[in-house]
Amino acid sequence: LLKDALRRTLMAADIAGRFGTTLWIVDRLSLIDQTLAALGPSAGAIHPRYRPRPSATVQVVTRQTLMARDVSMSCDLMVYDESHHTCAPGTFGFLTEKVRFRKALGLTATPSRSDHIPLGRFFESHVTASSYPKLIESGSLVRAMVLAPERYVGPHLSQPMLDTWIAHGEGRQTLAFCARK
Repeated sequence: LLKDALRRTLMAADIAGRFGTTLWIVDRLSLIDQTLAALGPSAGAIHPRYRPRPSATVQVVTRQTLMARDVSMSCDLMVYDESHHTCAPGTFGFLTEKVRFRKALGLTATPSRSDHIPLGRFFESHVTASSYPKLIESGSLVRAMVLAPERYVGPHLSQPMLDTWIAHGEGRQTLAFCARK
């Protein structure tokens, strides 16, 4: 697992450079921009928003575009960014019907899904490239300050959570993780 998206992309780009052709699948349009910026001029995109570059050895496409097009493709390497989505019903089976590939590389910082479907069903091995403590130590992540209620406060948790953030957040940017049950 590599928690830093750019480093994950650059590492995969280095791997992709060792193969002939690569199909790089992302799950949203903003990741096409990010991936093209990281890969440079050797990459093209398969999407109506971008001018086609059929000679590019790496083609970046959204999962949605690939699913919408009635084509089959082949490549030496299929890179699946945000690969925890491969477990979504029909996704990986669909991809293996649409894309013929020699090797697949999945990238994710989310190795555990909330539905507990293991990624091992789709990938042969799991490589952890870094850990949260190492990323904090390197300055890539900040140490989290976790605030949580001491007891269950009922289904209307949002108001106490907001009150807690106002009291302790000191006006700083904040990221809230919320679980849906």
